[in-house]
Formats: sequence, C-alpha cells, structure tokens
Amino acid sequence: MNFKTTIILILLLGIAGVYLAWDRFSTTTSKPNTDSELVDGKGRKLFDVDSSAVARVSIKSADGSTLTVARAGENWEIVEPLRTSAETWAVDGLVRGILDLRSRGSVDASARGLTPARYVVEMLTSDNRTIRLQIGNKSSLGDVMYVQRDGQAQADVVPADLYAQLGKSPDELRNKQIVQSVDAEIRQVTITQKDEEVSLEKTGDAWTIVAPTPAPADAAAAASLAGALRSLRAVEFVSADDPSLRFAGFDDPTLVVTYSTALPATRPATSPTAATSAPVNAITSTPATAPSLPGSTTLTFGGFDDLRKQNVFVRINADTFAKVSAASLEPLKKSALDLRDKKVVDIDPESVAGVSVVEHLQATTQPTTRSASSQTREITRRALEATLGPATPATQPTAAVSTAPSTLPTPSTLPAAVASPPASKWQVAGDASLAVDDVKIDALLSSLHPLTATRFVKADEASVGMDTYVVTISTIQRGGAGTTHVLQVTGSPDNTLTATCDGLRFELPADFLAKIKALFDNP
Repeated sequence: MNFKTTIILILLLGIAGVYLAWDRFSTTTSKPNTDSELVDGKGRKLFDVDSSAVARVSIKSADGSTLTVARAGENWEIVEPLRTSAETWAVDGLVRGILDLRSRGSVDASARGLTPARYVVEMLTSDNRTIRLQIGNKSSLGDVMYVQRDGQAQADVVPADLYAQLGKSPDELRNKQIVQSVDAEIRQVTITQKDEEVSLEKTGDAWTIVAPTPAPADAAAAASLAGALRSLRAVEFVSADDPSLRFAGFDDPTLVVTYSTALPATRPATSPTAATSAPVNAITSTPATAPSLPGSTTLTFGGFDDLRKQNVFVRINADTFAKVSAASLEPLKKSALDLRDKKVVDIDPESVAGVSVVEHLQATTQPTTRSASSQTREITRRALEATLGPATPATQPTAAVSTAPSTLPTPSTLPAAVASPPASKWQVAGDASLAVDDVKIDALLSSLHPLTATRFVKADEASVGMDTYVVTISTIQRGGAGTTHVLQVTGSPDNTLTATCDGLRFELPADFLAKIKALFDNP
C-alpha cells in the first residue's frame, strides 16, 4: 500500500467518524429527558397501557402490506392477510415490546424516515381507545430508532430492539401447531399408508379399531397417536405458489392422516366377542387416498424438501402447505397391529377344567446332540367329591337295639387318627394318585388372566421356529357351557416367543415358556 492510498483511507475514516458523531449528537442532545421523566434510568414510557387491555393490533408496512392480529379469548389470531391462529407468545411479545418503548430523548421529526413511515402501528384497546405510532429509520449505529406518536410534533428516540419484530411476516407469527384440536376432542382418526388403512373411533373414553377389522384398541397406543397429532408442528409454512411444491410428492404420498372431532356414527350392534376375537393380522391393500369423515381435516405427507432429508412437505386439506420434521411422522405410522389392544384372551382360572400341553422338540446338534421327540401332559381339575369325599346320605338306617355286651373298643382304646395331607386341586388326567403342583399350574393360568402380547406380528412375517408347545385350555362356565382355547407357542434361537391363539399371531415375554415347561416336571 503506497502513501497516497493510506492518506485517502485516513480521510475516509475521519469523515465517517464525524458523521457518526453528528448522528449520535443530534440523536441524544436535541431534547433529552429530564430527571423527572426517567424511570429507573430507562427513560420515559411512551404509553401507559397494560398489554392485557390491547384487543387488536395492526401493522402497515411502507410496501402497503398489512398484518392484523386480534385477541381470541386468551389467545391471538391473525385476521389479515389470512385468518388463522397465531403464536400467542409471539404476539404477546410484540405487544409488550411496543407498549414498553421508552424515550431516550426527542428530535426533529424531519429526515427520520417518518414521512412516509417505515411502519404504522395501530392498537385498539378493550375500552375502544386507539393508539397510533409511526416507526421511522434506525440510526446509523443501529441501536436506536425514531418513532412518532399521534399528535406529537417531534420524534422520540427509542431502542431499536423492536424493529426486527415489526417486519415479521404472517407465516412467522402464525401458530406452527398443525392440529388445533386437543387430544380429548379428536374422535376419529384414519391412517392411510401404502399397504394398509386403519380407522379408529373414540366413544366416551374408549378407542376402537373399526377398519380393516373391528377390534379393541390399546388405550395407551391410541392416546400416544392422538398426542403425536397434537404435537405436530410446522418448521415453516410454504406459499401455495412456491415452485418447490411441484416436487412435494403429494401425488404419491407416504402417509395420509385424517382426523375429525365429530362423534362417530352409531353402528349396528355386534356380538360381544366380535370386537375382541376378530384377527387383524391380515394386510389390507388400499390406495393412499383420504377417506371422508364429517368435519375432518386431512394431512397429506409428501416427500423430503431437500437432500438432507430432515423435513417433509405436508398439505393441510387442499389449500395450506408446510414443512414438518421427518422424525415427527414416525409416531403416526401405525398399523392395526400396533394399535390393537394387547390383551389376546382373558381366561378365568376358576373356570378352567383341564389343561393339555403337547411338547414337540426338534433334533439338535448344538450345543448338545438331541433327537426329535414329543410328549403330552394332560392335567385336569379334581372333582369336588374327590377332594372332599362322598357326600353323607341325608338319612341313616336305624340301628338294631342289642342287649349283648359291647365288644367294640372304647374311644380311649382307639388308635389316633392320622391326618392326611390335603389333596391338590390338579391331577394328571386318568390317574388321581398323580398330583400336580398347584403352584405351577396356577402360575400358568394367571398368565392367561389375561394373556397379554408384547406385540402383534403380521401373518406373513417370517420367523425361525424351534421347539413348539401346543397348550389347550378347556373351561366350563356356569350352566355347564364349555369353551376351548388353543395356544401354540414356538421358541426361536434369540429367545423370542411367537404364539398364535384365536386367529391372532403375536409375541410373548420369554418367561412364559418356563411356565409351560414346568408342567412336565415330575409331580
């Protein structure tokens, strides 16, 4: 750098310094606040209005656009240029920012960007007062800006913190929560994926799967689904004319969720077991199109917005578009098996008359050599007479009176009675002398009251089977009617238990198998 260039730079810096000093001087010395006007050293407040009294706020920009928000109960809503709910905390912050403005001094209003103003703010209070404020330029240093109240000749110098908030677009202030209903209001939900459509209805506090096959829904899973809908938030909203929507993938959506707050229509009565025993393992192939529900909202999820695959496009009904986090879709991708009540069957242990277990062991070479084998253990409940003895006749024959001297031993000479151990409730079928440990059979039966799956398995889901146990439970109800439940349990190398019962396929806790094997132990 030569000497001439250095001199030029020094002169330019000097000019800039003089300008900044003049700007600061003119800002702070024209008409400073007096000590009586200072509050905690922060300057005089421009408005003596509580933020809770503001009912409506309108911000008009120099480009002619207008943003208007109005109070709706305890919340705010945007009423112009579109009508939708607003982020209450964001609007509250904007209102407080305007009302908390404090003047650092006053200056001549000319050449301060107030004619025309950068922004014009109008606030309507609950008692119909109108507050009007014009916003001008920021200072060169950017830490203060110029504002002018209605009826004031001079401009006030205030901190510029509010300036950025005034320029927010409606999309920046609108409520990012996609689903406006609270959990308790959602009464119907339909989830459509490429290979299945699942519909749920809520009557009272109970959720029910109505499609593809009627079945009771798991209360926790249904509540989790409603909660996932309720917490779905937009990363950003997208204008309907945004070119990126051409590649949003709404023609081939990955997921469609339709929800409604309307009460479900009354359905024809079904048999008591229809909703509890119908299998839902089968996959129903349906196109990913939105079903029709009264008063419903449909969320159509398309593809990723870029190669990072962090966000996906979503269409709300037909006219609103946004981006949501891709991770927020996972709690919504639920199948009928995910949402079904995990209670497979509920057998009252007192109604069980017999248990039959057939064990099929496969041949193995590792860790030890074992030949294939099968064995059966049938267990029945002892009859009441077998436990208590035969009933005493109602009448006894009259004994003949004898005058012969008694030859029977007197009570004092009778041998002491030996107390026999109480008989168990269960026995090996066909041999009352072979008792079964009540603790072992009761442990198995308690696991069936109810039998709860850890998860349901699709009918075509592959599994590696090893040893198999077929458990048949025979029950007798009041009046003599009997029912039979067949449970087939198959182990696997990873200790996963896969079972079938009443047309359902599911997994069970690993300790369930030990309760079955215990019945083959010697009595």
